[in-house]
Amino acid sequence: MRHLTFIILIGLTLSCSGQTKESFLNQVFKSYVDTQFTKYYLHSDCQKIIINEFNKTTIVNDLCKHVDKNIVNELVDKSSSDTLKLNWECKKLKLAECRKTSSDILWIGDVITIDRSKSEAQQKKDIEEQEKQNRKEKEKYDNKPLQEREIYYFSRPIFDNTRQYAIICMGVTCGSLCGHRCIYLFKNVNGKWTKIAESDCYLS
Repeated sequence: MRHLTFIILIGLTLSCSGQTKESFLNQVFKSYVDTQFTKYYLHSDCQKIIINEFNKTTIVNDLCKHVDKNIVNELVDKSSSDTLKLNWECKKLKLAECRKTSSDILWIGDVITIDRSKSEAQQKKDIEEQEKQNRKEKEKYDNKPLQEREIYYFSRPIFDNTRQYAIICMGVTCGSLCGHRCIYLFKNVNGKWTKIAESDCYLS
């Protein structure tokens, strides 16, 4: 009985000390999301980090300036072989409101449709009406708070075997030609995840 109790306690300890993707994100999201936001929109798809022949060398070189190369290679290899298809468990995330699509959040630009069966005069009138409506919609969109005009895309984090280091891709988009993305390296320092490096950043 004594042995059984000991085994159960070990199991509970390991379970409680485990780092889930949601608990990790709850610690690090404010390093990327505006700290003034009372909420943020998050795409529910928890995608893998994209590391391939085109960006792998750059990522390894950038991160090796801050941590041992063996750790970097382990993280990169784990990410490259990651084939899971997961979604964020949004109920476990602080401030996040998950969306399966960004179409109800972002301004994608003016949309004009033309009915060629109508006369040229009527087509011109229809276009003017649509342009007028588009301007109203754009003005309405621009007047929204910033947190209502962005949607974030976070990959699932990849941890090294010691659970001391993790990489994650964090991105945000605010329209068809508006966005930012980076791969970040975090280190667990006394139980707190701290950002120590970044690589493969993109800005539009």
